[in-house]
Amino acid sequence: KENEKKKLELKKANIVCEKKVEKKVKQLAESEKKFKDIFDSVTVGILGADPKTKKFIFTNKEIQKLTGYTEKELSKMDVSQLHPKKDLPMVVEQFEKQIKGIIKLAPDLPVLRKDGEVIYCDIKSELKKINLDKLLAAAKPKPRTKTKTKIKPKTKPRPKTKTKPKTKPR
Repeated sequence: KENEKKKLELKKANIVCEKKVEKKVKQLAESEKKFKDIFDSVTVGILGADPKTKKFIFTNKEIQKLTGYTEKELSKMDVSQLHPKKDLPMVVEQFEKQIKGIIKLAPDLPVLRKDGEVIYCDIKSELKKINLDKLLAAAKPKPRTKTKTKIKPKTKPRPKTKTKPKTKPR
């Protein structure tokens, strides 16, 4: 009988614990959704990069629109794939300076969009500790207007049409 009583008490305690866990999981999911909604609604492109591997850990919708890449595509990329190859030494140098805290703003960095267009952005960053990892969280304001390097196809000019001279009414 004593064993039966203990089993019943443990069963009740287990049910109470399960309900508490379910409630906390639901609260956590709601909180995560609120954060994601806010994160994705800001008008500044944001992404997080691992300082060691330079891989992108998270992105928001604005950076996805800015670059033309999806969240899934960006999560498989690193810094070297988001900038023109010829500019990589300078970009990596700026990235390293941001990691070391020497600079917070890297102005006019070329960003290679998925469609091949190169745009120029000011990249401001903060080194943040998220969980146990340090991440370089970089915000990219909308690109400033600067000469773009993608060449657009030329259209042929329309031929000039001759117009009849106007005659004066009599």
